[in-house]
Amino acid sequence: MPRSHLIAYLVIAVAAGFLGGVLFEHGRKPTPAGPEGKGGEATAAPLVQSGMVPPPSVGPQARAEKAIAEKRWNDAAIEIRAVIASGEPNWDEALSLIFRVLAVEDIVEYTLREDALEPLAADIAFHKHSVPTARALRTFESELYLEQAFAWLAEAHEGKFLFEALEGADADELPRILRAMEGNITKEMLPALTKMTREANGLALQMQYLKMIVSMGPESEQVLKELAKSPERLLAEAAAAALQMVKPPATGFLVQQVPGREERPNGMGKRQVQNPVHRGDIIVQVGDVKIDSEAAWGKATAKIAGRATVEVKVVRKGEAMTLQYPTPLGAPKGKFVVAVK
Repeated sequence: MPRSHLIAYLVIAVAAGFLGGVLFEHGRKPTPAGPEGKGGEATAAPLVQSGMVPPPSVGPQARAEKAIAEKRWNDAAIEIRAVIASGEPNWDEALSLIFRVLAVEDIVEYTLREDALEPLAADIAFHKHSVPTARALRTFESELYLEQAFAWLAEAHEGKFLFEALEGADADELPRILRAMEGNITKEMLPALTKMTREANGLALQMQYLKMIVSMGPESEQVLKELAKSPERLLAEAAAAALQMVKPPATGFLVQQVPGREERPNGMGKRQVQNPVHRGDIIVQVGDVKIDSEAAWGKATAKIAGRATVEVKVVRKGEAMTLQYPTPLGAPKGKFVVAVK
């Protein structure tokens, strides 16, 4: 290599080394003191603001909390579902967020929030996990959540889960669970439901159990026959009415509620007018009007107005009988049924 070329290469190498050192020292130099007089290494904030570095991500929980604070209920529901989707360890936090959405006293406002939470109906595993927690809390918000959760579980046909929830349910919870179970009963549940019906405290609760049993259709016939023989008169009547709803022995008006009235003879004292018609009776004729349609029932009840009594023919537990009905009591409540042979 010529001497002149070697000298040129050495000059270039020395210059490059000097420039590299300067750049290295410049990169280590601390940033100027901040507004509070504190120095330190350069931060990424200017780079984030410039778009060169993405900002730290915000999770669905934080986004849900922000949406709740801003009363954006639909957005809150979307983020709560994202929290649920993130896994079971976060489900208790998701439930707390739901409670915050439901923390409301105004019924109109509650309806808006309830509608916003409707997409959560699909998260069945989450609700099965959360229902026991909500039942234990017994707060206003947890009660509102349970009302929706049981309805969602019913729509998903989670009859087994709802049936198990009956165990340990108190008087306030039972009606809610029983309503949800309608249409979700299986044949295997009938023996236990029969026992629960017999042991239920009060006719109103027994009627709820009977309504569940009736939802089984023809398969409930034998159970209802057994309950119709109960020594407890009101339960026996209710079961007989339920049986005749499942398998009406005659066409007519099925009595489900019997009216009564207090009279004051001569303005003194009170006595209860006894109604000869029982719950479960099927009225097949009123006076000379045969009850073979809903229109016929309407015609019969209009015709008896102003009369003291009217002759009615009924079928009670398969037996036909004629009664004198005191018309001032008003017409019984029930539904028109068609005989099933």
